[in-house]
Amino acid sequence: MAEPGDKQAEAAAASGPDAALPADFAGKVSYSKIKDERRRRRQHPDVTANSPEDRIKALSRLAELGYKPWEAEELRTLWDGEMDVMDRELERLRMLDPGRSLSMDRRLLERAAYTNLREGLDASDYVAVRYSAEKTTRIEVYRVTSGTLEEELGLWPGDQLDSYEGERLFDLNQFRALTEAEIDPDRPVVLGFLRNGSEFFLEIPGGNVQVPLLGVVAPP
Repeated sequence: MAEPGDKQAEAAAASGPDAALPADFAGKVSYSKIKDERRRRRQHPDVTANSPEDRIKALSRLAELGYKPWEAEELRTLWDGEMDVMDRELERLRMLDPGRSLSMDRRLLERAAYTNLREGLDASDYVAVRYSAEKTTRIEVYRVTSGTLEEELGLWPGDQLDSYEGERLFDLNQFRALTEAEIDPDRPVVLGFLRNGSEFFLEIPGGNVQVPLLGVVAPP
């Protein structure tokens, strides 16, 4: 992000998302495309279905981040445990009503799984295990429309939305859960942003940033 209007985030590392997946910009893989490709490969698209191949890739990425084999195994085992709980519940719901859309159920179950992991790990380990599983590790402003409050506040495309009232943000699901839980939409909420390594804060009513946000899979 060198200039305002630049929509490119830093390219993922070579050991990052599967090279067979479609890429945006300079090799950056948007998380929405990762999800679409994974669901296309599954028999039941609402089930996470972590495969042995996924585990091997994840352990390799953790090793490249500097984790010892036993540390990588421990992190991935915690991740797999939460995903297995989610998958079993999604499968139970699917069997009860085969025609039912599970998108909302999946969203809520993901929130619970990620919350458990986030609360049980320190931030650096949580980012690492998310990256190893090809999940978003940060949120970026995709574009800012002319004449909006966000433009007046000085936000640029590529700015990283880093925190909500002091809570570190990693993915859009987490951010939406916080904004949806906000009782007073007019209460000033402090959002933290990062730009070129520098942090700045903005007060926005309800914390609801009216700009397109993009989940990015990037190494810690």
